[in-house]
Amino acid sequence: MKGTFHFEVNRNLIIPIIIMASGIFALLTITNLYSFRAKDCSAIVLDKALFQDKTSNTESGSFSVDKIVRFTIPYSVKAYDLLDLNTAALMFRQTQDDSSSLLQTGIYDLAKGSFKDRLLQEERSFEGTIQVSPDGKTMLTSFYGTGKEFGKLYVGDIVHKKNLDSLDNVLISKWLPDGQKFVGVDDYLFIYDIATGQRENLYKISDYNLNPNKYSLNLNILNSGDTICLTGNMSQGNSKVILFNLKTKRQKTYRVQGILSFYDSFPIGDNSIAYIGIEKGEYGLFTYDFSSNKLSQLINVPNDQQKFTEFCLSPDNRKIAYSVIGMNGVNQIHVASLNNKQVTDDEIVYQDSKVIQNMMWTKDSRVLYYLQNSADSAILGRILFKNL
Repeated sequence: MKGTFHFEVNRNLIIPIIIMASGIFALLTITNLYSFRAKDCSAIVLDKALFQDKTSNTESGSFSVDKIVRFTIPYSVKAYDLLDLNTAALMFRQTQDDSSSLLQTGIYDLAKGSFKDRLLQEERSFEGTIQVSPDGKTMLTSFYGTGKEFGKLYVGDIVHKKNLDSLDNVLISKWLPDGQKFVGVDDYLFIYDIATGQRENLYKISDYNLNPNKYSLNLNILNSGDTICLTGNMSQGNSKVILFNLKTKRQKTYRVQGILSFYDSFPIGDNSIAYIGIEKGEYGLFTYDFSSNKLSQLINVPNDQQKFTEFCLSPDNRKIAYSVIGMNGVNQIHVASLNNKQVTDDEIVYQDSKVIQNMMWTKDSRVLYYLQNSADSAILGRILFKNL
């Protein structure tokens, strides 16, 4: 009887116990999932109510934010580029103090919150850039120091984790669309073939190399891939634009009036570039059209109320993201549509007290990334939209 009694009690309790155990298991699974993401990946998903501006970003807006994921990286990040949605090539230091730690590079897994590969490191460099090739297989890493150490460029094979070549005194470089060649600037504008390791000098421009710190240089490849656009400030109110056609091997030089910040310039179509500048007292984002030799203003920013910090165009040339900082110290990211060189549907998609840097669209023009640095860590933010 005693044995039968125990059997009946267990039988009656078995179903409630299973239900309770299932509920506890599900709760623990969810808790562990978020704990894992918070601890190892350091990823936080923000509720849009925390960043939504009351006057913009409505449900019916052109750029309605779905969510923002913020990844905490335990390093001070100098530069980054994306291999895919969850993998980034980083240039970083242990802290923001340039004198106390090496400038290093590596491939970082955002989902796991750890490095997949550690690559290069430079002790005497204070800044640098990283550019992943269009096919994601090769990377250009530039370290900038002083004197003879200025402009060390490494060509690295990401797949096989090896260095293919290094070039000295390269001021700036940019991948061509095929990902097999890139253009660079030292004493010459040159083109480099990574398959053969050979370079071809295109155009002598040693005047840029005499005093590189006084120039705000940038390279752009116009959308067809046939024309290189080199821009740089020669002096205040006088800027220089060089177009070089890779097919005809001919160059043409333009002089542009205005105080222009060509460092963040981007191509719009095949005949114009966009840049931050001041022209006739107007401050904001401008375009310069090569065919008409005319300036036009895309976005006007009140100079006494806000500072225009940076911008980036989506690969499809249909969206523009830009950041401003107000007199109250609030940093904002705007996203707008770009149609026939006209900006419409301007929306505030994020705002924060920390400075916003290095905005970047994914190759499909659907997701926007941004960077925020602290003393010994960084936030890499991912903005996902409902209607893209």
